[in-house]
Amino acid sequence: MTHRVLDFGEFYLSVAVGWEDITATLDDGDAPLTVADPISGVGALQFSPAIYKDGRVAHVGPQDLRALLDEFASQQGLGDPFDRSTYSDETAVEGASFRSGEDLIRVWYASDGRSVMLATYVCEWSHRGQETPQAERTVQSIRFTVSSDHELR
Repeated sequence: MTHRVLDFGEFYLSVAVGWEDITATLDDGDAPLTVADPISGVGALQFSPAIYKDGRVAHVGPQDLRALLDEFASQQGLGDPFDRSTYSDETAVEGASFRSGEDLIRVWYASDGRSVMLATYVCEWSHRGQETPQAERTVQSIRFTVSSDHELR
């Protein structure tokens, strides 16, 4: 499958061809950054970044990401997670899936040790296998570009 890079300045990610930034088309003016396949897609992948600028570095690690994910799931009443995943490269990623009514909700937290990203993918439960692998690859491709001295990494 062919991919292309979407650059948002402070971070970039790779999406499958056909996926694009649809944030401007959403009714909610405060919607987080949202990517989807507007033609044949069945779900949407949203990103909420917390970009490190300066000050004390938090040194966010995989255990922190798991704690953030578990806290988010608890606050949202998502129930018990399944299909947990951990990915560690330049950007560490912790993910888990949840069934909420007739929807699949996949949640990830990603970090380069400084900046943190919450990502969520939602689709109807009956379509859960259609795009979830692409969403997973997209989240694993997140790279933060701003460091404490604002140089590209």
